[in-house]
Amino acid sequence: MSGVDSVIDASRKPFLEVATDISGSLVYLDAGAAEVAQLSLGPAFLLGLGATNVCDLERCHPDDALLPLLACGQAPTSLVVVTTQLLTDTHQHVVHLLMVHPQVQRCLLFCSVSELAHAQLDAAISPLGVEAYSDYVAALRQDVAAARAAAGLPAAREEQLQLAVRHLPLHMAALDSHTFVLPAAGAVASKAVAGGRAAGFGSSDSSWSGQDADADVGAVGASNGLSLLAHCFADLSRVLGARLDPFAIGPVSNAVARELAELPQQGHRPGMAADGAGADSSAAAGAGAGGSAAAAASGSIGLVLIDRCLDLATPCMHADHVLDA
Repeated sequence: MSGVDSVIDASRKPFLEVATDISGSLVYLDAGAAEVAQLSLGPAFLLGLGATNVCDLERCHPDDALLPLLACGQAPTSLVVVTTQLLTDTHQHVVHLLMVHPQVQRCLLFCSVSELAHAQLDAAISPLGVEAYSDYVAALRQDVAAARAAAGLPAAREEQLQLAVRHLPLHMAALDSHTFVLPAAGAVASKAVAGGRAAGFGSSDSSWSGQDADADVGAVGASNGLSLLAHCFADLSRVLGARLDPFAIGPVSNAVARELAELPQQGHRPGMAADGAGADSSAAAGAGAGGSAAAAASGSIGLVLIDRCLDLATPCMHADHVLDA
């Protein structure tokens, strides 16, 4: 991928590929998805794809339906929820959303954390199994029915309320045409910790759970949320259309590189994976630090991973940039 707007175009690509699902729907974004939308898309982008309104998932309100009601003459019957969190973490907001809009006939959840990523997390973080998306749809339907019963509303039959979950890799919040960061409010950034500290800030000779720092057990099994970083990089390779070849410095970065090297990185079309009856087989597991890459249309991209504790000087050496703000 090349060109002045390469990073911005890549960050918009996942939304463009699900434009038909967004069209005619009331769209809700969580905080991480809102970061991507603000930095990469612009305020009118989703409306241009046909969304009837774009609202805050954490602050959903019945008045959110007023704009489509005035514009279309009827209350929205389709909801699209875009989340960068684990499904279990966003669950209470989705249940509340469906109670706020009891008339909807379809709710489609786009999650930036793949089904396989959910399945490989420790059960204490995500109890969903191998078929995480379909398991979640069943749990969501059950909890919505219970909430409606508690509110004195009739339970919606399956044909009256269609629920589905699909994978949408939203990991690029573009700062400019060549620079992006992970959304800070997303699960990948917020759960990437090792030894109680942000990934990459541990000492170079630190170990996890008493294991050698170079051991696979410490990198994945014991570090829990760190695995989301490798899934994130694998998703990025598919969005960019090129394989990521990792080069790592530091124990956490080495763990990421080992895991990423084993993941399928190309051939996935964002948004074309699982629904309530299917499965999204996106990526596997890993651990993480910071990285950078220049996009290319095909072939491979060099991905340099450096533990922050081994490179404290770089953040102080850049010229004036939006990051200074």
